[in-house]
This record gives sequence, C-alpha cells and structure tokens, in this order.
Amino acid sequence: MQNPRCISCTEVKEAHLCENCCKESVCDPDPCKNDGVCSPVDNGYSCSCSPGYLGENCDVNVCLPNPCKNDGICSPVDNGYSCNCATGYLGQHCDVNPCDVYNPCLNNGTCYPSEFVVNCSCPLGFIGTYCEVNPCDVNNPCLNNGTCYPSEFVVNCRCPLGFIGEFCQDDLCDPSPCNEGRTCFRVDGGFDCRCIIVNDGSITSPNYPRDYPNQFDKCYLISGRPGQNTTLTLEAQYFIEVDGGCDFQQYTGEDCDDDYLVLDGVRYCGAEPPDSIIVPTGENTTVRFRSGVDITCTGFNLSITYTDV
Repeated sequence: MQNPRCISCTEVKEAHLCENCCKESVCDPDPCKNDGVCSPVDNGYSCSCSPGYLGENCDVNVCLPNPCKNDGICSPVDNGYSCNCATGYLGQHCDVNPCDVYNPCLNNGTCYPSEFVVNCSCPLGFIGTYCEVNPCDVNNPCLNNGTCYPSEFVVNCRCPLGFIGEFCQDDLCDPSPCNEGRTCFRVDGGFDCRCIIVNDGSITSPNYPRDYPNQFDKCYLISGRPGQNTTLTLEAQYFIEVDGGCDFQQYTGEDCDDDYLVLDGVRYCGAEPPDSIIVPTGENTTVRFRSGVDITCTGFNLSITYTDV
C-alpha cells in the first residue's frame, strides 16, 4: 500500500507534521468479484457476495462444478445453492431414486418414477396399479380344464388333449368320430380311435345279466402274453338278438346283421354260445359287441384266462 497522501505538511523539529491525511481505499479497485459488495473493515475489507458465490473475493461459483446429480439443475440461493431435480429423482443433490426407497410393484413389475409418484410397468400376465392382478383370476374363460394365460391385451387358453377352440369348448371325441366299436381317445394333436385294452378278467355286455341297451358298439383289444395261450369262454347265460328276437340257437356270420358279438374275427348271435376259443401265445385278439335299434336280450359274459404253454 502506498504512503498516505497529505493535504498540507508543516516542517517540525526533525520531522514533518501532516494534516488532513487520506488513506487509499481498500475497495478501490474493487476486489470483490461477480457483483460482490466491498466494505472496508479493520485491517482490510470484506466482500458481501451475490447469491451463488462464495469465497473471500466472491470468486467461487457454488454451481461449478454442478453438485446436482442425474441432470438436476443448480440454482444459486442465499448462503448456497438449490437443486431442481429431474423427474424421478429426489434429495438435496437429486441422488435419490424413490423406487430404491419404496418399490410397490408386485410380480416382477418394473418401478419407474413420474413427477410426484412412482408407477409400475407390469410384465405380461399382470395388470393393476401395482401389477397385483392376474386377469385369469378375474375372468377365466377357458373350458374343459383349459389353462388360462394372459398375453399383452387379452387372455388366451391352452387346451388339454382332445379339445380345441378359442376357449377349448370343442371336444374332438364328442360326438365320437370313431366307428367299428372303437373308442375315441384324446391324444396330442387330436384324437385316436382304438379298442379298449383288456389284460385279464372278463368282458360283459352293458347291464349284464339284464338286457343290454340299444345302439351300443364297443371293441376290446385282449393282450396276448409270451409263453401263454389266451382262452376266451362265454358263460352259459348268453342271448344276443337275432332276426327280431332272442332265439335259442346259435347263429354266425351274415345271419348276425344287427346285434352281434365278434370273437376271433367271427360274428356270433342267438342263444347258444360257441366253444371256448384259444388264441396262440403272445398274440392279441379283438372282441367287438354291437347292438341295433330294436329288441335287446341278456347279452354275454366273456371270461379271459391265460395258461402256460
């Protein structure tokens, strides 16, 4: 600092006496930056800084570098700064994702913040504010044990074997497409017409020993066993309608054109059972019983036995 400037000076003994002395101003030139206001104080000066600036000379910008995270905007305020946070962030420095603090989304829903709340982006198969609703639980349109599963905007049905249609409403086996006494079985990709497999025991006409029903048609596959013959034997109480009545004779072949029992490829009807039929070891054989639309009789009881060869 330069010596004080004197307005008047008088010489005195061994010295000079100055009057009306002026010191140079500590605030000239102004040391305060960025519109700070300089004030002289004892032994120097003090800067009163504008909002957003700090430091002895107001040369520190509180927003540089930006203390606000995640694209937050820093704004100077008295004694510091304030962060205006981007959507989805909170906190003094915009470093808090509200979904990390509280995630209400269920069933693997994705939490994302909006301006004032958190929202949930639901995976396929769930709806609701918090992905808490499976639409299949609200309205399951699937029939016949079909499995309901949601897609993006609707629910769909995965049908069990033998059922088709949007809601699994169509049964491929009802009415049965099978003929010659075969039974419709639901299989992967559709249906299959097969005889019912019988391994042992007996086969009887429906309601036996009472009259069998009209319009019955069923076939049975009797499994052969290695090293054993299969013997088919009809019990004595045996009546199958022939020519409009329950005749007490044995008829075979073309004479049995309405109601009949097929054993080993031969048709039987009437009231006299054939002799036991022996099927060679290991061979399968088919039995079929059919009834017409008119008179019915007692029917049959066919026993199946296996004997070692």
